[in-house]
Amino acid sequence: MPVLANSGYAGATVRQLLDMRSGIAFSEDYLNPMAEVRLLEQAIGWAPRTVPDLPTTMYDYLVTLRQKSPHGGPFQYRSCETDVLGWICEAASGIRMARADVATAVEQARRGQRRNHRCRLNGHRYVRRRHQRLPERPGPVRLAVPQRRGCR
Repeated sequence: MPVLANSGYAGATVRQLLDMRSGIAFSEDYLNPMAEVRLLEQAIGWAPRTVPDLPTTMYDYLVTLRQKSPHGGPFQYRSCETDVLGWICEAASGIRMARADVATAVEQARRGQRRNHRCRLNGHRYVRRRHQRLPERPGPVRLAVPQRRGCR
């Protein structure tokens, strides 16, 4: 995507993002208030702003991330990779993830799937979905376990 050409993501492949093997400097240290994951939360409005000059949308924040090592290196969990992948899907499909995610939740509810979708939107109308299992119906639990002959 051209907008990422001047960011740390320049030259990274979709495969490297899927494998979380980009060389992006992104700390998931939730105890550090200045870790990139915490700054992202401020940018999208999930946390109070403590850094006044921080971008005000996720996309604007993602383009500020820089590369710390060559793309394709070892696996390192970076939640920002999924945000960039969602952005790429939006660009390729022309469908905003917020609309697609809400439509998916509605369709799953119609089919009776037992998941409660909680959607949060930031100023750029991006959705991150959090799943919460609904309580099971009261009653005995029955498991269908296939019986194997000769096993005890």
